[in-house]
Amino acid sequence: IMPRPLAAAVLSLKGNVDFGSPHFNQCLLGRALELGLLEPQAERLRELYARKAASMLAALDEHVAPLGACRYQRPEGGLYVWLSLPEHVDTSARGRLFVRARELGVLYVPGEYCYPAGAERPSSSMRLSFGVQSEARIAEGIAQLSCAIREAL
Repeated sequence: IMPRPLAAAVLSLKGNVDFGSPHFNQCLLGRALELGLLEPQAERLRELYARKAASMLAALDEHVAPLGACRYQRPEGGLYVWLSLPEHVDTSARGRLFVRARELGVLYVPGEYCYPAGAERPSSSMRLSFGVQSEARIAEGIAQLSCAIREAL
């Protein structure tokens, strides 16, 4: 998928970084591609992640929206929902909200980690992932997170 003149240089660099890809994995993926298994699997994953995203958004609608002053974006793709809280709420890893969320069994990525170096990094937002957890655990996690947010407001 890259321009042919770049392939040798990129493969050389890749080999120096990861010391080569596992041969078994390459054979397995090659066979899956030959058998046409990639597109059906990709469709199953798209459906799974769409359900997980819907679960997270429904839980945010139920538990976080009523708190007021909290905004979240409905993603058009990817595995994350961006949640913004009022400016006075510190979502950083040093903040009271992060500590309380962890006590309740919830982890989020502080928004300040999601900006490039040198950019303004507001500390009142977070990135929520729905990629790994089940729909039930997503709903449970958002309910717990809303308790921590309520205390921080």
